[in-house]
Amino acid sequence: SEKIVPAAVRLMKSGYRVYITRAVVKGKKWFRLRAGFFNDRKSAEAAAGKIMTLLDARDAWVARIGKTERNAFGGY
Repeated sequence: SEKIVPAAVRLMKSGYRVYITRAVVKGKKWFRLRAGFFNDRKSAEAAAGKIMTLLDARDAWVARIGKTERNAFGGY
């Protein structure tokens, strides 16, 4: 989790709208750095490639978010 805030700041400085969510997967707690929002999957996938380069990351997931998450984080 100590790496997520600098990564979020770097993406914000690069013009991305970012937010952090929490998740529990197979009993393990995770923080997820999300970037969005995109009009379509193709745009999201293109951004994912750029984000991986910016963060020197090996992978990124493109995900369709639910209405609750969009309402919580998409209103700014």
